[in-house]
Order: sequence, then structure tokens, then C-alpha cells
Amino acid sequence: MRTDAYAAVGGYRKVMVDAEDYDLWLQIADGNQLANLPDVVLKYRRHPAQVSVRKCSQQALSSTIARAAALHRRTGRPDGLNGLSEITPAVLESLGVTDVSRQSALARGYLTSIQSMSEVGEYSVAGALVDTLRSFDWKSVEKSVFADYLLLSASLQWHERRFFRSAVSVVQALVTRPRTLGRPLKPLLSRLSL
Repeated sequence: MRTDAYAAVGGYRKVMVDAEDYDLWLQIADGNQLANLPDVVLKYRRHPAQVSVRKCSQQALSSTIARAAALHRRTGRPDGLNGLSEITPAVLESLGVTDVSRQSALARGYLTSIQSMSEVGEYSVAGALVDTLRSFDWKSVEKSVFADYLLLSASLQWHERRFFRSAVSVVQALVTRPRTLGRPLKPLLSRLSL
């Protein structure tokens, strides 16, 4: 990135704990053109000690707040985060971050970490994250997020050879959100239509 773009937005904001890069990119995007390079210039290693796993809840909340602040800026309203040392419930309310959006973001953060750890074979870490979500308040979460949680649970249970529990989780996901059925079939159907 260009140093002047970094300096123009004031650099990283310490209040954006564990999502400083994302917040910085959103700020820079307000007055600059961003692009994905065609060449891979980064190797990203996934492992249980990475921040997106260890601090997935904080990172998910901070990312949600960064998006809300960016939306405020883009609609001409004040950012609401400049100069803050902590994010309070009043700040969340001023940015329009509802309880449902906050809880859904937390759950999505966990689900992303569970998926990532499953993909690299860290099933015990993924299972521990699923266990954390078992006590989650799902009443305040979007149905699609809850259905995703049930499907990920089913996948891990299948891997652990707990086939009956896996099937029960799939049925629960379908009852929660019937459109969920189409998601696993979509790649298969696209291959068949070729």
C-alpha cells in the first residue's frame, strides 16, 4: 500500500482489536482504489494458534463494527470510532449494530474458525469451538447462521463416526432453514449440468 494512503486515514486504530487490518482497508477504500492482484503474493498458514481461531469472537465483533463504521462514512454520517479507546454499548447503538447482528457475527466468526480448522485436519480444535457454541444464545442469531452451525456440527460428528448424531444435526438444519438442503447439492448439480 502507499504510505500516503496509510497516513491519510491516521493508520491503525487501537480500538479495533484483532481486526485492525480490515478496518484500515475499509478506511483506505473510502478515498482510494483497491484491487486484488492476479499474482499470489502471500502464503497464509492455518493453524490452531492463529488469531482468527484464538480470538475469533473479538475479531468477529471488531469486523462487524468496522463494517458499520464504514457504512456510516459512506452515507455521510460520522464514523463514530475516531478517538475512542473502547467500544461501549452506546457506541454499538450509535453505529446501528443490533443484538442480532452482533450475535450473528460472533457465531459466524466461530463457524469460520471451525470450518478452517476442519479443512486443515485440526478436528479436536474444531470440536472444542463447536462445544463453545453449544451454550450460545441462538435465539438472537439469524436462522441461516444457526443452520450453518448445525451442518458444521454434522460434518464433525460424521468425521468422528457418530453417524446418528450427524444425521440428527442435518435434519435440525433442514427444519431450521429448509433452503439449507440446496447448499450441499449445488456443487454436485453444477457438475452434472456441464
